[in-house]
Amino acid sequence: MIISPVQLLRIAPRCHDTIAWAAALNEAMREWGIESRLQVAHWLAQLAHESAEFTRLVENLNFRAPERIRDVWPLRFWLPSAKEPTRPPVRRDAREFVGNAMLLANYVYAGRNGNGSESSGDGWRYRGRGPIQLTFKDNYARAGQALGLPLVEQPEIVMDPDVGARVAGWYWTDKRIGPLADADDIRAVTKKINPGLAGLDDRRRYLTTAKQVLAA
Repeated sequence: MIISPVQLLRIAPRCHDTIAWAAALNEAMREWGIESRLQVAHWLAQLAHESAEFTRLVENLNFRAPERIRDVWPLRFWLPSAKEPTRPPVRRDAREFVGNAMLLANYVYAGRNGNGSESSGDGWRYRGRGPIQLTFKDNYARAGQALGLPLVEQPEIVMDPDVGARVAGWYWTDKRIGPLADADDIRAVTKKINPGLAGLDDRRRYLTTAKQVLAA
């Protein structure tokens, strides 16, 4: 199946360059066997949500409200309240991370999936990028090996449409999401990308639009 720039624009109206993105997405679909209409619709819906319609190609961790930081990572951060006036030793004060994206990334992504310690800088270096928001050193390494690209050494190239689309296709195939999309199970598809089902309603809205556009 091939998507046109016009179809992509209808699914993702904020996309700045539908010609480049449509070409990149079509090539990635061909490379990774994303062919059925349902798979294409689910894939595009997830990418549109994750990348704010192909406009946000690097993770935004510059939070302005400590409450938001605490809400996103409730087991890692604390804010004083009547119920919990004293900070538990296992949690950090969310106020320390307001407006400091690098500090936040290095803390929340440290010591997991190939990332080094907080001081290594891996959390910031391997934060989410591309339309699928690829995150963690191990994922960059595995995607790079599959694509023959130096993603560990040059993680920023995942922001390029051609590379980002290929990475998204690799991730879709590697996580075996295709059969879930063919079953039209948006919850199961979303859990493979975001286990917490964040933004499920928004993903569902994009999926409805994608199905209508691809069926026209």
